[in-house]
Amino acid sequence: MTDTPADLVRVKLGQRLLHEMALRNWTQSDLAREARKHLPKGTLSRDNVHNYVHGKALPGPGFLLALDKALGTTADDLLPERGVNAPHGSSALPSTDVRDAGEGMAFLRVNRRVSWASALRVLEILNTETKARLAEEGCGLHVDQ
Repeated sequence: MTDTPADLVRVKLGQRLLHEMALRNWTQSDLAREARKHLPKGTLSRDNVHNYVHGKALPGPGFLLALDKALGTTADDLLPERGVNAPHGSSALPSTDVRDAGEGMAFLRVNRRVSWASALRVLEILNTETKARLAEEGCGLHVDQ
């Protein structure tokens, strides 16, 4: 089975987290404990860190920011493959793409270098819209940070 780009990104993140933890002589529990200090609800667990370290999952923006703060790194340090370091004017992917999804909905793809503050604002808008739509549909699903 061939690894997908997403698989490789998860593996690289895990390697970088292990490296940063080793520099500090931290366990997964230590990293989770330190990262929780940077979250409003303090919900990041050792199990989350385990999944990131072993390439099973990628952290959402809120958790990534908390990990960055705990480690004294930046998102660019931990996840450069996410496209935030793409050179200006790169034509590999269009910077934005909006397509009709029918029923008053659209598919939106954004591949632009932006500040973390801007990225988090966009995600907040999307999460708020998703929560509202799920509430209208009567779904009890929870959207992570």
